[in-house]
Amino acid sequence: MSARGRGGWEPPHYDPLIQGLLKLMPPLGNSWPREGRDLWLQTWRNAIALLYPDAESAVLESDAKVLASG
Repeated sequence: MSARGRGGWEPPHYDPLIQGLLKLMPPLGNSWPREGRDLWLQTWRNAIALLYPDAESAVLESDAKVLASG
């Protein structure tokens, strides 16, 4: 979903959490110790789960709200 503006390509908007995580990645070709890489990947998975809940999670949340209201 790219947008065109002022005659050029504009990247899609991403949540600041995603932007920040991408900025933490080392430049291509640099080494990345496994411990740091594993921690980054775990954080990435958690961020994606927070920002983009799956259908099952959305149903469970909806059910919890219904139960809480009444």
